Amino acid sequence: MSMLVNKYPILNDEKKPLTLKLNYYMEDEEFAQAKGHIIDINGKALRDKELLKSDYLNLSKNGWFTANTSYRAIVKHEIGHTIHDLYKIDTISISKKILNIDSNKELFVLLKNNLSTYSSKFFDGSEILAEVFAEFYDSKNPREFSLKFMEEFDKIIKRR
Repeated sequence: MSMLVNKYPILNDEKKPLTLKLNYYMEDEEFAQAKGHIIDINGKALRDKELLKSDYLNLSKNGWFTANTSYRAIVKHEIGHTIHDLYKIDTISISKKILNIDSNKELFVLLKNNLSTYSSKFFDGSEILAEVFAEFYDSKNPREFSLKFMEEFDKIIKRR
C-alpha cells in the first residue's frame, strides 16, 4: 500500500489521509468498500483468512474478479476507487481508446473478456479503474488491457 501512496501523492493528503478501517457491519458478500479516503475492510471476512483466500481465488478463477490475483488485490481494488474519485478519470473513454471501439455495448462485453465480469457490472465505468488497479498491482502477469490502461492513466494524471 505504501508504494501506491508514494506513486499517487494525492492519497497522502494531510487533512484526509488514506485510512484502512475494519468494519464488522458490512454485508457478508462484501470484501471491502471505499468511501473517499476511507477503505472499510469487512472484519468478518478477515476472521477466517483461509476462507477469504479460497473465496477470492474461486471468484478470480471464474472471471468475476481479475485473473491471477490474490485476496490482497481487494485493498488495491479499493484504492483504485479512491484514485478514480479523486482524479475524476473518464475510464470509459480510456477503455474505448485502448480497445479501438466506439460502442458502449461492445465495450462492456470486451471488458468482461479482457478484465473481469465485475469491471462490466456498472455501465458508468465505476469498476474499471478499480479492477485494473487490482490486476496491475497484484498480478505477476497483468494482461495487455491493464498494462495499456495504466499507461494511458499515468499519462493523464502527469498532465494535471
